[in-house]
Amino acid sequence: MAEEVAQPIVTRNTPRRAFENHKGTVRTVAVFPDGQRMVTGSDDSILRMWDLKDGTLLKKMEGHRNRVEAVTISRDGRLIASGDRTGELIAWNGDTGKSLTQVIKGHAEWLCSLDFSPDGAVLVTGSRDRMAKLWSTRTWKQQSWQPIHPRQSHRVTCVRYSPSGKFLAIAKTIKVEVWNLDTRECIANVDAHASIRAYNSSLVWTPDETRLLSSGANTDPTIREWDLSTWQEVCDPWKGHTLQINAIAVNSSGTLVASASHDNRVRLWRLSDRRTVAIFQHSKDVICVTFSTDGKYVLSGGADRKISEWAVPEDTLSEHALVGEETDMVRADAIRRAIEIQLENVPLRLLNTSTGRIYDRQAQINAFKMSSEYKMLFSSTILHQDIQMERIEKVVMKYFRFAMLSHRWEGKEPLLKNIQNEVVYMLNPAGGIGKLQSFCKVARDAGYSWAWSDTCCIDKINIVELQEAFNSMFIWYRHSALTVVYLSDVLPTSKPGALARSAWNTRGWTFQEFMAPKVVLFYQRDWNLYLGDRSPNHKESTPIMQELENATGIHLQAIVAFHPGMRGAREKLRWASKRITTLQEDIAYSLFGIFGVHLPVIYGEKKQNALGRLLQEIVARSGDITALDWVGKSSEFNSCLPADITSYEALPYSLPYLSEDEMQERVSSLRNVVTMDSASDLYTLLDNLSTPRFANCRLHLPCIAFPVTEVRRNRAQDQESYFTYEVKADGLRDLLITTADKLTQSSRARFLLVRPWNRYLLEPLDLADDTQSVEDWSVPESPLHYSLSGFPAEGDSESYLRALRLIVHLEQPFCGFLLARQRGGEYKRIASDHHIVAQVKDMVSVHDTMDVRTLEIL
Repeated sequence: MAEEVAQPIVTRNTPRRAFENHKGTVRTVAVFPDGQRMVTGSDDSILRMWDLKDGTLLKKMEGHRNRVEAVTISRDGRLIASGDRTGELIAWNGDTGKSLTQVIKGHAEWLCSLDFSPDGAVLVTGSRDRMAKLWSTRTWKQQSWQPIHPRQSHRVTCVRYSPSGKFLAIAKTIKVEVWNLDTRECIANVDAHASIRAYNSSLVWTPDETRLLSSGANTDPTIREWDLSTWQEVCDPWKGHTLQINAIAVNSSGTLVASASHDNRVRLWRLSDRRTVAIFQHSKDVICVTFSTDGKYVLSGGADRKISEWAVPEDTLSEHALVGEETDMVRADAIRRAIEIQLENVPLRLLNTSTGRIYDRQAQINAFKMSSEYKMLFSSTILHQDIQMERIEKVVMKYFRFAMLSHRWEGKEPLLKNIQNEVVYMLNPAGGIGKLQSFCKVARDAGYSWAWSDTCCIDKINIVELQEAFNSMFIWYRHSALTVVYLSDVLPTSKPGALARSAWNTRGWTFQEFMAPKVVLFYQRDWNLYLGDRSPNHKESTPIMQELENATGIHLQAIVAFHPGMRGAREKLRWASKRITTLQEDIAYSLFGIFGVHLPVIYGEKKQNALGRLLQEIVARSGDITALDWVGKSSEFNSCLPADITSYEALPYSLPYLSEDEMQERVSSLRNVVTMDSASDLYTLLDNLSTPRFANCRLHLPCIAFPVTEVRRNRAQDQESYFTYEVKADGLRDLLITTADKLTQSSRARFLLVRPWNRYLLEPLDLADDTQSVEDWSVPESPLHYSLSGFPAEGDSESYLRALRLIVHLEQPFCGFLLARQRGGEYKRIASDHHIVAQVKDMVSVHDTMDVRTLEIL
């Protein structure tokens, strides 16, 4: 270490400002993670909470009966812990400053030091009674395992968790120990400053967890730097102080170190070369020191009964920025890109489960940059330039994990305006607020810093934000780390089957909220797990999934491995057919994510229009005509679409099964009566048909048309609200149709019975453009699913056999539409309360005169 006179040292005798109110020596200081407040403790036995922005005293926290020796704040800012000279411990609420516990007799003697684990679940305390103790922050009870036993130890002077929480460093008068908390083994035990008859006074980890710094007292007022991998000193001791060092601190970026000493000085050191870059002069002993969260200021206190705030010299900050400008830009850009990628699938607004406050996107990013995770990541990239992007992405992904709430709206639910600028945990727990508070606690206890609820995390007044939320909600649930399903009507005493009977199962929005997530937990009214099932994911709980399968009719495997998209559209519509929503348009909007569509949200357009737009998009994008397979009332949007989603409740019409033997037998018989040319012409004609498409609410439907020759009412079979008609059509067997419409045939050309063209009869399903896994869904029967081998006749080409097989399929019964011609030449579909099942009389006689065309349907 170079001599002090050889260093460019800035010396300051007057602080930027002072925080004065204590009546005794200030012995401890801690800054909140958000950088807005700090807490100090002194010989007057009172803690004080300060506003760092304007310097005002916010609160006096009284409860100790002797001088306060140590204070610490959890990394989420939610908890404060303090200890005094008599060994007593108090826990405080980080938001309000109110005590959470009575005075705890933590130690028999002077409580010198304390620190929260990074997750805030454990508090470690160290005392002159030779003990270091671990405390649960849930119960404030001492944990069974303790790292130090009094008969084997010396006085404890400092305790510090490593940034990751994997290690615990304990300074004792003559030893420094480091414990691996995973294995509960002591992995390092060094004399440190005691090797030259000085006791070890303080410890601090560098943010990247590669170094541990220790300070000494008495005859060795130096700082020593220890390598985590070898537990050897990295360099010569840092010299400069002339009397005992009482405290040391490292800034968030891991570039500067501050030390407080009995020599009335605070020294600011540069970690890269261990040089002193500034000295801040107090009038008396300096006992405590820390950095502001942004690293621009040093806060120190001592026997002068105040906290002094010192500005880190501009040239020190600018010098560091200049030297590492290019590296910092690369590092910051890598982290920024990782954040942007991660936040693509994260809600715009989230509740911070630690602070209880609502954060928008920028506030979420700012919170990350203020977190210990960010500081550790950023510092590790300073010392390890080859850090991989994979590690950055892993840290970012873990920090931004979030939980989603799925529930049934009841009574007065909290909106964004009700919690904006409020701490959720501090609000009156009446109504929906209590539910929100419990949800946030469940998410927090599960280890997630972020939570989302549809009631208050969307600005429903902002139409742009509302639109984005509706089109992104499925994705948010899909990418959530946990979805909490709250069943308010399932009592703690409920038996199996209560989930199936819950009103939650009937709501429209909860359909996607359950199908989308990968991890789901069900909670009863009392916020205990449903049926006491403590499995980490109820989607992997067979009893619960079986109960839902029985209740919803959705196969267990489809629930567990659901994929959004157009595949299986008719089946997905059937699953949703019994769902209800408060707002009529939501029955369609709640399915946007299920089908992977993005459409405008237009409240006031009415249900038929909203559902029509959704179904139009499904048919237009997929070419799948199964969405046209329904029974009930026609929509005003388009007559080929239903007026209500309940029309899909009936199972779709299934084509009769045709065995391969039956197929081959029929193909053989057709070969003798159907020429290759005529069969191939029909195949080509149908192959050239386009897929169905919509334009201005008009459906252009490729089909095979059969002119209706007679429509006669059968009064004997009329029902209360439906009429029954005997219908005859060219080339088809006679059939009965029931409908609410009164039919009159003024001319032969008024009605058509059509077979919507289904390309599945022509060729295998092309899965190339769908993200759905082939194994997850059954593919409709196609002629090519049968082997083309085994035909005895010579000279039969594969194309001829394929055409004959198509004719065999066209002979089978089909689900048809009855269309009525309009004055402009378009058609309207006549709705029926049953499937209209028709069949060609004789395919051999009609195949070469079949009317194949595309009709425009209103």
